[in-house]
Amino acid sequence: MIKIILFVFALLYPIQSDQKQTIGNTVTYEFYCPCKLFKYYEDGQIFYYCNDKLNMIEYIITEYKHQDGIDMMINNIKQNISATKKTEFNTTIQTSKKKALENYLKNNPNGRYISLMGEQAVVINGDNENKLFFSDKNFIVSYELRVVGSNETILKSYFNSTLKSLQLKTLNF
Repeated sequence: MIKIILFVFALLYPIQSDQKQTIGNTVTYEFYCPCKLFKYYEDGQIFYYCNDKLNMIEYIITEYKHQDGIDMMINNIKQNISATKKTEFNTTIQTSKKKALENYLKNNPNGRYISLMGEQAVVINGDNENKLFFSDKNFIVSYELRVVGSNETILKSYFNSTLKSLQLKTLNF
C-alpha cells in the first residue's frame, strides 16, 4: 500500500522546472544548468560534464581541492586555540586565494575580476567559450566552470543565467 501511495505521489509531484544542479562534496554550490551534470573522476581530480544537444552547449566543471577533511579539522582546532592564530589563518587563506586568482589570470590574460557571493572571482569571455573561476571563502576548493558553444548569443545567455544563479547550497532553504 505504501509503495502505491509513493508511486502516485511521485506522479503527481510537480517536476522541478528551474533545472538547478549541484557541484561539490565539501562545499556544495547550486546553479542553473540546462542539462544533467555527470560527475566523474580522472587522475584523482573531480570533473562535472553535461552536453545540451538542443542548444549546442557544453558545461565542463573542474574541481580543485586545496584541503581535505583532516586539514579542515586541524584548521578549525588551530582557529579555536587563540585569536592570533585565527587572524594568521584568515590571512593565509586570503593570500592563498589571491595567488590562485592571480595564477588563473596569468594563464587566461583576457580575464577580469568580478565580485561573486561576496568574494573575488575571475570571468573570461572568449570565442565560443566563457569561463568562471572561483573559490569558497575558506579556500577548501576552487572551481573552473566552462560553458562552450558555437552560438555566441546562446552561450552568453546560458553563461549569464548560470552566473546569476550560482549560490551556496546551504543558503537555499
